[in-house]
Amino acid sequence: MIGRQRSTIGDSRWLEKLAMILAPGIVLVLVLLTWQWLVWAREIPKFILPSPRDIALATWSDGARLWAATLRTGSAAIAGLGISVGAGFLLASVLGQARWIRNSFMPYVLVFQTIPIIGVAPLLITWFGNTFSTVMLIAAFISIFPIISNTTTGMVAVDSSHLDLFHLNRASRWQIYRYLQVPTALPYFSAGIRIAAAACVLGACVGDYFVGTAQQEGLGFLVFQAKDRNAGLMFATLFVLTLMGFLFYLTANLVCRLVLLRWEDHRLG
Repeated sequence: MIGRQRSTIGDSRWLEKLAMILAPGIVLVLVLLTWQWLVWAREIPKFILPSPRDIALATWSDGARLWAATLRTGSAAIAGLGISVGAGFLLASVLGQARWIRNSFMPYVLVFQTIPIIGVAPLLITWFGNTFSTVMLIAAFISIFPIISNTTTGMVAVDSSHLDLFHLNRASRWQIYRYLQVPTALPYFSAGIRIAAAACVLGACVGDYFVGTAQQEGLGFLVFQAKDRNAGLMFATLFVLTLMGFLFYLTANLVCRLVLLRWEDHRLG
């Protein structure tokens, strides 16, 4: 009897997991079928709303071009994310050391966060030219602020009793930072990385929009070129950008779980 109950419970859990996996796919298929039917039934022109079939055909015919643009934008996003992670953590470490430092510099961090990226991009192009480095810097600019703000919050969120214990044992500022502030800030740092991972794709897309040329096509430039000529390719490019941002977020989430938070548990244990 007990064995049957366990088998029934195991089967139900397996069915629940299968349903969780299949449900998004079923919804996607229904949306695509409905979309295709509406375009066909209403005879909507391709330049207004291409059908899923038109988008698939555009993806197939311009696959090589789309793949090259994806590699360029993805590389810039990864490089920008790396810069924002490193620089953001260092700046947050400085801001977390004293209240007067935060009061002096945090307002300027917030001001820079409110500057529209479309205003920063032309300035960076003027300084660094129409190069891959400019796209990378734009991606870093738009993704660094979640890391600074989240990590700084973690740096100052240390338990007061733990801090008193460190002071009681005459711990140095470096020891407090290394053994107390950093482990406490890691969950906040991880949250900032997840947000930045999706934001860096947007930054790289904006950078490609301004910097891209016919010889150096990124996804942003491809959207700009296709909007009046090939609506199917434009929608395919938007789909790739969406998928890229989603994959960046999932990858960042996995890395944070496997590396940062495990390291935090080990340090605190």
